[in-house]
Amino acid sequence: MGTRDPRVDVYIENAAPFAQPVLRHLREVVHSAAPDIEETLKWGIPHFMHDGIVCSMAAFKQHCTFGFWKHALVVKDGGESSSDAMGSFGRITPSQRYEYVEWIAEAKREDTRESRLATALEWIVAGKTRHWKYQKC
Repeated sequence: MGTRDPRVDVYIENAAPFAQPVLRHLREVVHSAAPDIEETLKWGIPHFMHDGIVCSMAAFKQHCTFGFWKHALVVKDGGESSSDAMGSFGRITPSQRYEYVEWIAEAKREDTRESRLATALEWIVAGKTRHWKYQKC
């Protein structure tokens, strides 16, 4: 069974308020996808290990990131990693997150809120805005 490092808890608590729920969610997704994964801090940021580094996440003042150590082996078709920020998927910024807050908060049931949070994080990581389906290309 994998391990959780209490230093990662401290890292998340010290992150910017907008980044904390994002980092918590990313952490849970990694652990649910790979139950044997081990957490550690390397270079001052959380890394997830399994026979070497698998992925990492980080928070900064204005954005947070998530990335796979061997991006080309993990992402479909070996897609290019983002040069916009550290990590595989570019920056996750507060402005992107806040456009989803009302949508998530207006859900009456807890399971609906959790589903919307998961969807929002998926879209944020993909660089999509809240109403991306309706925007003209």
